[in-house]
Amino acid sequence: MGERINRDKICRLINRSYLLLSGIRNFFYDWGVFRTVQLDIPIISVGNISWGGTGKTELIKTIARKLLARGKNVLVVARGYKCNRPVPREIFVSDWDCDEMSMLKKSLPGLKTFIGPKREDVICLARNKYPTIDVVLLDDGFQYRRLRRDLDIVLVREKQKYLREGERSLKRAGLIVISKISDLETAKRLSHRLSGYAPVVGTMYKVSLPEWVKEADLVCGVADPNSVFNSVQRIGVDIRRVFPFPDHYRYSSWSVRSLIRKTGDVIVCTPKDWVKLARFKSWFEENGKRVVVLSVEVEFLWGEEIFWNKINEVIKWTPYGEI
Repeated sequence: MGERINRDKICRLINRSYLLLSGIRNFFYDWGVFRTVQLDIPIISVGNISWGGTGKTELIKTIARKLLARGKNVLVVARGYKCNRPVPREIFVSDWDCDEMSMLKKSLPGLKTFIGPKREDVICLARNKYPTIDVVLLDDGFQYRRLRRDLDIVLVREKQKYLREGERSLKRAGLIVISKISDLETAKRLSHRLSGYAPVVGTMYKVSLPEWVKEADLVCGVADPNSVFNSVQRIGVDIRRVFPFPDHYRYSSWSVRSLIRKTGDVIVCTPKDWVKLARFKSWFEENGKRVVVLSVEVEFLWGEEIFWNKINEVIKWTPYGEI
């Protein structure tokens, strides 16, 4: 118990220090001391003010799918956190080390996906290769203030223990999305409180599995494994055991062998995990294991029309016209 208290104190101290530094940095940007770069293309950022686990990737997929279906040429740009090869570069389905971007590419083959720390340079690189790109989705871009964008979508949770920057930074947002809602009453109270900053939309994850899956073990290397567990339980699947791994975990041959020894016949994992586990598919099959990948979609609880109207305001002047 004492160790946990000390750990919490250290985390709070680190978080306060980070909030102080981010506040100073934001002050310099707000007053024009630090300059921003503006590009001649619509840019929509999807970010958050907390540390991971808000569902940015699924929301980006939702936006990208809608735009692609309407004939838009969409580019997603991310920093490339924990990607282990040189950047900047384009991401393909085979680039399993960049799990989230590879997952997006696999879900939406027409999508262009690039990574790199200097997002403005990455966008220019992508446009040189694909000149017809007409809208950019910036993954986890709320804190990347060097690049000016046309819309900042910021995801928040009902409870956020540690923040990247203070709540008042939401005044920069064009749209606030309460994500992964589990308690509608709590979410509505939060929505009322945050509505002074920007319009607020409510969403939750809608997960599904084949009907034959009644019980399984859950394997997930995500920032918020409890959210995945609760979502699967809600659809009536009995999760016997949970095997949690750190976010962006790179499954090794050793960890996969360990999973094969410890898990039952049916294993459920997230799409993000399957990107890295797929190369061991034959190992699971040879040991009589069936790996089932969750289908995860964003479901709007309120504000869907407001959400798409905001997107439309940004891209309506592109060569392809309105949504």
